[in-house]
Amino acid sequence: TGTGAAKNSGVASAVKQTPGAVGYVEQAYAIENNFTYASVKNSAGTYVLPSIPNTSAAASGINVPPNLGISTINSKNPSAYPIVSQTFLVTYEDMCKAGVSQSTASAVKHFLTYALGQGQSTLGAGSNQLPYAPLPASLASQGNAQLAKLKCNGSPLS
Repeated sequence: TGTGAAKNSGVASAVKQTPGAVGYVEQAYAIENNFTYASVKNSAGTYVLPSIPNTSAAASGINVPPNLGISTINSKNPSAYPIVSQTFLVTYEDMCKAGVSQSTASAVKHFLTYALGQGQSTLGAGSNQLPYAPLPASLASQGNAQLAKLKCNGSPLS
């Protein structure tokens, strides 16, 4: 029999309270709760631990289309942890035509520029922030190229 729990925090709590329990949570929750975790066999046949570098490796060297629509599940990278997903942020290319003010559109671009640049240094083990894997530089660069396309009523955002 199994026990269900909502969200990562619920699963983490259930695992902590149940001797011998096995659960699946984001790496950040496993680190935060000092959980023991297992190596998983990747597409290269290597058993890999879910570490920050092995998580980042899943997106390293993959073919990234112009729309950045990627999947990092079972990456071909031999050092990649195979069960990795990413979070996408989707916005209108011309946010003002979608009803937001120029100041809001500029603030969104500023935040995304930070997230793809300096914000990457707040990620990862030892950052004293969130233990999420930073993007490979090539993928962050492609994200920044997309940010350069953002506009307000047809004019580029600064």
